[in-house]
Amino acid sequence: MKKIFRLVNKYLYQHFISICILFVAIILSSICTLIIPIISGNFVDYLVDEKKQQGIIFFCLLFAIVSIANILIGFLSNRIYTKVNLQILYEMGQSYIQHMQKMNVLYFSNKNISQITQQISVDIKSVVDFFFDFFSNASINFFKILIPALLVFRISRGMCFLMLLLMLIYLISYIFFKQKLYATSYETKKNQNVYFGDLYEQLLKIKFIKIYSIMDWFNQTIQKTFDQLLKVTMKFQVIQYIYSGLDTAIMFIGQLGVFIIGGNMVIKGRISIGEFTIINTYFNMGITAVRYFFWIRKEKTGNIGSL
Repeated sequence: MKKIFRLVNKYLYQHFISICILFVAIILSSICTLIIPIISGNFVDYLVDEKKQQGIIFFCLLFAIVSIANILIGFLSNRIYTKVNLQILYEMGQSYIQHMQKMNVLYFSNKNISQITQQISVDIKSVVDFFFDFFSNASINFFKILIPALLVFRISRGMCFLMLLLMLIYLISYIFFKQKLYATSYETKKNQNVYFGDLYEQLLKIKFIKIYSIMDWFNQTIQKTFDQLLKVTMKFQVIQYIYSGLDTAIMFIGQLGVFIIGGNMVIKGRISIGEFTIINTYFNMGITAVRYFFWIRKEKTGNIGSL
């Protein structure tokens, strides 16, 4: 992550104010998201206990206010995100082009220019998109872990222990798959660049190919490049699927645990149905946030191949 941050660091300072506004908007959006489950849970309890129409109107208005505020804040943050993201993409791209313009012309004599261009544009976009995704979502998911964990611990230590156990399983699975994800991601990106470079070369030399009637040779070359790309891509897909399948299994175990522990607490009268609804929502929210940090590590592992 430090390596990625160093690449975009100098461009971030040029947009410091916009990024600060974006951060505040993200925090406010997180607060709105965390308030909604409390409104829903209390609404369920109100329906069970009170059964008055005045309360229904109150909860509907409250829900509408929070939801509309969340939509407006989301629109603002998305506008800022899109603008700053595109500006940094442009500035980084120009920086690399200017650097290449200062290089010795002989360096490019035996280079595939289209492959270099493809690699630069794809890699810059991967790094910048990853950074902004981490910046925006890490802030949101931090609150979605902290607040639900505190609430779950207050109501049920058993559920809190289950959450910590799932986090440990996620950590172990990430450590196990980390090197394999990096290696296969790097090979896939590398072969994609080679394939698109060879494809562009065929189009660039179309006149030469026709004059000397060497279409078969070029077709065989691109076929070999594609076969290699297909091989490494399928290998990467298998590793990704195993990793995501394990992720689904962990979520299933967590949801099962919530039903067993929370269901028994409702039956014994220790919590209300509304409180169970809040706990269930916050538990899933917390685990989903934990999943994000391990998935972003997987994405970071893949994006290191772009550096």
